[in-house]
Amino acid sequence: MKEPNYKPLPLSFKRAGYLIKLIQRTGHIALYEARNPKDCELLWGYIVAKIRNKKATTLKGGKVLSAREIFPPRSKFGKDGWFYMPTSLGTATAHFEALIAKEGSNLSSVPKSKKAA
Repeated sequence: MKEPNYKPLPLSFKRAGYLIKLIQRTGHIALYEARNPKDCELLWGYIVAKIRNKKATTLKGGKVLSAREIFPPRSKFGKDGWFYMPTSLGTATAHFEALIAKEGSNLSSVPKSKKAA
């Protein structure tokens, strides 16, 4: 059976009161910065996240949502997402790299490395 093409997450998006912008991604492990959406100069912190795939879904009204990547919801932080304070980029980067090392060959099924410009 052919695996569906998953719509990738955008490089930046709003979530939970933050403007989330990709810094670096390897496979399904990503490092983001979280900024104030009203003042993009104000850095609120960093997020390390495991990006998951969600299969196509049909809603009750008949609308079809295509197969897509999803950012972890608040309820998954601590398991699939971690927030770091603005002064903790080194700690966030170390966690990002540790997750990549831990996942190893499981990263090969998604794009290898994506660095935001």
